[in-house]
Amino acid sequence: MGLRPTHLGYAYQDLLTALSLVNLAVRRANSVLVDRKMFTGDRLPRTATA
Repeated sequence: MGLRPTHLGYAYQDLLTALSLVNLAVRRANSVLVDRKMFTGDRLPRTATA
């Protein structure tokens, strides 16, 4: 199967992160969390805006 699906997932995460940082720069968001686990036992790092 290879790692192609994994690499595509990272590409989408990078795009979401870039868009979130633009929102932060233009003051549409107050904060951006990147690659954070949101709760105990969370297996996937996430990107979140507030």
